[in-house]
Amino acid sequence: MKHRITGLLLLIFTALCLQARHDGSYMLKVNDFVINPVLDWGQGVQAPLKVLFATTRFGARDVVELSLRMPLEREVFISQAPRRISNNSSYEAALTGMTQYEREAELRDLAQKRYQVIVLGGIALTAMPYDVQCQLLQQVREGAGLICINEMPSYKKLLSNKVPRPDFAEEAVLPPGIAPKSVQTCQFGEGRVMLFKVNSWHYFLPQYEFDSTWCANYENAHLFMIQALRWAAGTTATAMRSKELVPGADFVLQEPLPGVAVRCRLRNEYNQILAEIPLKDGKGKMPRLPNGTFYADFLAADGKVSSQRFSLQSALGDVQLETPEGDSYEGKKVIPVKISWDKALPGPLGLVVELIGLPRLQVWHRQEFPVGSLAAGSKNWQFNIENFRVPTAAAELSLQWFDAEGGIVAQTRQILFFPNRELPDYFQLGWDVPKNPLYSRQLVERYGYTFGLTHPQPTGNRNVNLLNSRFVPYLTRIILSRGPNGEVTQRMLHQLSSKEIQEAYKALGADQSFARPEVRDLIVKQVAWRMQDLPKYGPPLYSLGDENGNSISSGYGESDLPAFRQFIEKKYKDIAILNREWKSQYASFAEVPHLQLADALAAGKPAAWNDHHEYMERMYADIHHLYAQEIRKLDPLAKVGLEGTFGGDNFEQMMDGLDWWGPYSNLVEDEVLRSLYPNVPRFLWAGYHNERGPDKFPRLTGFLLKGSVNGNGWFSTNAQDVHSFVSVDYSPSFPEHFMAELQRLRFGLAQLLVNNPLKESGLLVYWSHLSRRATKVDGRCVTPESGMGPLLRFCYRTGLSLEFVSSRCLDRLERGKVLMLLGASCLNPQETAAILSFVEKGGTVIADINPAVLNRYMNPVQENPLQALFGNLILNEACPALAIKELAVTLPDGSVFKADKALQNPALPCFNTKKYGRGQAILLNFNFAIVESSADPSFTLTAFLEKLFAAHGVSSSFTPDADTVFRVRQGQDFDLLGFRSTDGDINAGKVMRIALPEKRFIYECGRGFLGRQAQIEVKQGGQSLYLFSSFAKKQDAPAVKIPKKITRGTILTLDFSKLPKGRVLCLKITAPDGEDMLERALVVDTARKPQAELQFAWNDLPGKYQMLLEDVTTGLNSAYSLELE
Repeated sequence: MKHRITGLLLLIFTALCLQARHDGSYMLKVNDFVINPVLDWGQGVQAPLKVLFATTRFGARDVVELSLRMPLEREVFISQAPRRISNNSSYEAALTGMTQYEREAELRDLAQKRYQVIVLGGIALTAMPYDVQCQLLQQVREGAGLICINEMPSYKKLLSNKVPRPDFAEEAVLPPGIAPKSVQTCQFGEGRVMLFKVNSWHYFLPQYEFDSTWCANYENAHLFMIQALRWAAGTTATAMRSKELVPGADFVLQEPLPGVAVRCRLRNEYNQILAEIPLKDGKGKMPRLPNGTFYADFLAADGKVSSQRFSLQSALGDVQLETPEGDSYEGKKVIPVKISWDKALPGPLGLVVELIGLPRLQVWHRQEFPVGSLAAGSKNWQFNIENFRVPTAAAELSLQWFDAEGGIVAQTRQILFFPNRELPDYFQLGWDVPKNPLYSRQLVERYGYTFGLTHPQPTGNRNVNLLNSRFVPYLTRIILSRGPNGEVTQRMLHQLSSKEIQEAYKALGADQSFARPEVRDLIVKQVAWRMQDLPKYGPPLYSLGDENGNSISSGYGESDLPAFRQFIEKKYKDIAILNREWKSQYASFAEVPHLQLADALAAGKPAAWNDHHEYMERMYADIHHLYAQEIRKLDPLAKVGLEGTFGGDNFEQMMDGLDWWGPYSNLVEDEVLRSLYPNVPRFLWAGYHNERGPDKFPRLTGFLLKGSVNGNGWFSTNAQDVHSFVSVDYSPSFPEHFMAELQRLRFGLAQLLVNNPLKESGLLVYWSHLSRRATKVDGRCVTPESGMGPLLRFCYRTGLSLEFVSSRCLDRLERGKVLMLLGASCLNPQETAAILSFVEKGGTVIADINPAVLNRYMNPVQENPLQALFGNLILNEACPALAIKELAVTLPDGSVFKADKALQNPALPCFNTKKYGRGQAILLNFNFAIVESSADPSFTLTAFLEKLFAAHGVSSSFTPDADTVFRVRQGQDFDLLGFRSTDGDINAGKVMRIALPEKRFIYECGRGFLGRQAQIEVKQGGQSLYLFSSFAKKQDAPAVKIPKKITRGTILTLDFSKLPKGRVLCLKITAPDGEDMLERALVVDTARKPQAELQFAWNDLPGKYQMLLEDVTTGLNSAYSLELE
């Protein structure tokens, strides 16, 4: 029987896994598409090679880039890791849809095909099934070439017959990043074999830390691979080299190609083409050149290629560039520059100064000092750069000395940083950062993930900014765990620290409580160590960790007892008050024991039980606050927060010392954060496996519609991760409709939702963190979430908004009409006094079950402070346990609300009303949680609440006819109506209708005018977010003055001040070559920014630029054409 059950469970598990599988092609396949233009290496001349590439995910884009540079008929196998072709973990197997068995079958199919070259790019031959190894090696024996990168084959016979290296693989000409001593060339049967190692184990080609020379290095690495593939295929490469290359002098190829046209393409170290030199009989003339590294590419008409690297010294000797105020210019308007050179100037020179943005090398600022500015005989000079605007995170300061003929005599560059901490109205943050400019072009520019979260590293911090990604450092991770004897342990404190801190951490032993000065000192040291070099890059946000955690059961170490006593003394102030609440007789706080949680409850001391909770919550908050404090000491402009929290924290206490929050989604807490902290940066991690699939739509649209977030946090943006936003080849990993919707959010819809608040209805809900744990003290209490969840779903269906009130913002009661007390079991005197005042002045308060039955110490009250509203509800022996009973409530209009089951206090009637002052109190005496699903379908909980609230002045003017998330926002002269249905309803094409109170001019945001109508009707499909604006008057398309012609380098000021306030505008630009310049698009809220600047680089393509200015609020637009001269 046991075996049968096990077999059945295995069968069910297998079925579920198969059902959960997705199309994993984004991790397994590559497609050729251009990110940056590639150079001509004779792609259209030679016949394509038949090549099998087996590489890791890290090498996938390199295969694509290589395919764009030479003709290939290729097959590609993407391995999960260098020595493991698959991963059967729950995420990997389900998301890639491929098990080890299937990956092996894929390799067997590939091994049946014939190839000219087999490339193992960072994957071990032995990672493949043995029979596949044999088949591939047999092909090599019969004449196919084999190239092995990093993982060297273990078969000695394969490497036994050494042959001379080809010229392109000689040590003197190898591109950087290829280890010269690792290069081996062998003959195996009829096949050629080449082995070499690059500077990164996982990769296919060498990896280069980014600066402006990256493109040239990357291009040269591809040329090496082109030559290696042709050599392995049996082609003898021609050297096509000149003995010497001297500026202004003739040069001759050592091995000219008779009868074949050859040209020399001259590149500088920034991969810019300086000249195309046709050769006659193998001869040409080199132009005049300054100092630097250059590449002479020799390209023959028959497809043969080679390249020669050479370097030149400056005619001025060693050139020195100094920026006395450092290399970071946050908020500064002047850059002082000092320059010097070894040799006195033989004649007067001029100087060109440029600020060249990285990584695209746009010239954002240019100024020219004419010839004579640098006097003959001089050896130094100084000047200031002013009136500059650099929109990228980093730029190179480029200086070029020139003479009267315009020739460049010398040049130098230095990297500067231009931090910009401004958070846009809607920000996009990715988990991880771009590693190279190709990925930056996709992630940052094309899809707008301008912020990237990752661990700070001394070189990594710099590289992220060089790729124009705004770095959000993951500075630490705070996890309080329970030690072997109940102590607090902080297991992440030593994992993200220096060796010195790790040693000091070990010396702490098991007791690592924040109460210990040594622990606090280690935190200070950890911050200092992790913050090295960070402030100068101006991180917009600092993260104190992902999935931080607090084990309430810890906190019982030796150091905690005195700290706990100090905590309760500060809380109670008088030992008599503690004795009253603890039912004790201690002479002083020094005698108070620190009771274990279970012991405190067993002894009937809920106050002691709660005091430990509060002690640990305080410790958890204080640790975060100390980190934030120390970070701000080193970076006074820092905004510090945390992300990936699971819920349950006392986030009001936490937010006392923090600036932002990025939790996992939690229905109730999302709304509480939205309401209590509307102006705090907030995001929820999206992008996980449950969003992947052909019929899925972004959950982010729902988060934004509800107002839960004002930013997009995406897990992940690492192209090698199965959760990744992009594929291994850097193409989008989600379907076209999914990506299109994210772009619609980016270009205006999200800003509309973020900047326009929900339309106030007068409905308030009381938030009490203490009440969340009241059920642990007494089962006759109910949790706040059990009532708030159904109430929120009611609000989503009807469009009503609600706002939260807590002890910290009691003044909000003045704006309300109805206050809901849901699970509000534990209230303090200040809170109950405010509630009584609210009702006395005319408000209505509605409670579910047993409100205010516990005091602020979590002891049962002897006299209910809200008895004037609900009667003297107390948790004495006469108060029965809660029970699930049938419900029938007669409303004032005679209608009856019924439910099969409802959680109630059986000793009290339901729906008991009472007048108090000018207001009214209603004790429902039932909880919404069960009633939501058990109510009579003819009179649902939604209908009940609509009728209940309407009777007290809270109602919606809009009536949706279907179950959806429907929200109404208040614009400056319009209503903003939005809904988001389930993915199933969208794909089914369900029709959605929204009745309006009167005829209005209706526009679909980002789409256009629908008409003057009293109803909105939509047949859903293709998108998940539907957003409409409703106006009393017909609207006009936006109009702004844009000149017909401007010169390069112009910063164009666009004046929106005459347009209606509160409109979200999007200006999109198309370059003369037809490319959409998404990175230059502007999204502006006219209420926040009456002007915006549009900057054209000095090296932008001249010609006509097409511009489309759209009022996203209405979808109306105006087109403009601008010529850049």
